[in-house]
Amino acid sequence: MARIRDTYIEDELALADAGVRIVPINIVDPIAELILGVSAQNDGVNEDNYAHDVFTKVELVDGSDVLMSMDLKQLQAMHFYNRKVVPWMGLDEWQYTTKYAYQNLIFGRDLMDFDYAFDPTRFRNPQLRVTWDLTAGGVAVGDGGFKAGSAKLTVIARCIEQAPRRPGAFFMTKEIYDWETAASGDEPVVMPTDYPWRMLMVRVLESTVGMQENITDLKLSCDQDAYVPFQYHTEFLLRIMVEWFGMTLIQAKWVANNADWKQTFLGLCQSGNIDFRSGISGGLLDTYRSQANISTDGVNTPAFGTFHGSGYHSTWCIPFGDPNQPEEWFKAPDYKSIRLLATQDNAGGAASVVLQQVRPH
Repeated sequence: MARIRDTYIEDELALADAGVRIVPINIVDPIAELILGVSAQNDGVNEDNYAHDVFTKVELVDGSDVLMSMDLKQLQAMHFYNRKVVPWMGLDEWQYTTKYAYQNLIFGRDLMDFDYAFDPTRFRNPQLRVTWDLTAGGVAVGDGGFKAGSAKLTVIARCIEQAPRRPGAFFMTKEIYDWETAASGDEPVVMPTDYPWRMLMVRVLESTVGMQENITDLKLSCDQDAYVPFQYHTEFLLRIMVEWFGMTLIQAKWVANNADWKQTFLGLCQSGNIDFRSGISGGLLDTYRSQANISTDGVNTPAFGTFHGSGYHSTWCIPFGDPNQPEEWFKAPDYKSIRLLATQDNAGGAASVVLQQVRPH
């Protein structure tokens, strides 16, 4: 009978303050998912600077063949859209606490998916490659940032033992395009047609600007509009995503000064609460701009934030059919050309496209 075995590949491996760690995947059983745990300790109070800011790229490679590639924010968002649960983000600014973030590289529909999982034996030299820099969030190492020498890495493989068959394919998820938004016009993104698609994710982030202000519409065009699988106003898309994936819950422990703007990590907040600790006199939630404003009479005042909404990490995600029904996934190889058109209305947003394809072994 098939069963799950969790195997540590790295267990809180101590890291330098910046670098690239290559982790060989020396496993013969199919892997349902890889749990990636990263952490770093605050050196004093550390505001608006999180593990997902400083662990900047996660890749699964086999030589020059890139099987997965995302930054940690994209990986956390894809974790949510695949599992409908927000991964542990470590949103804790309090002094000397350790910020942990756990997120999964997901290869199949669930843990016991015998058809879709990563089979390391089908590759010559599969490796996980993690890139980080404790200053990447814009804060120097030391007091007010992350503590020098505090970064750690954990990797756990969730393996399928005694599976009745080897998996025929796995979910290959990676960023395929990035750009800075313009004040107007469409950004055409040429999309790959080599494998079927399961999900498409678009991200855009600019401080104090709503994501639906940077990109107002998304359209997918096949063979010069011979077939248009979707065309959405992005503000509307934020709302209907709740039907597909459920509401996103974000909880944070802040250190606030007067008139501080704090991130909510949601493109659209339906509800929110700021727990007013001693010295906190008020708060204002910006529904569309991924932030909350706090009024306080003190300095470095503790506060808690809880928010519900959509657009986790300022992303839109579009599933193709039922995510659990392969026959409903988008058959991209049936078309000669596919373009994603992103209609822009505000310059300066950092935008990217992440695609989840179904790659055969």
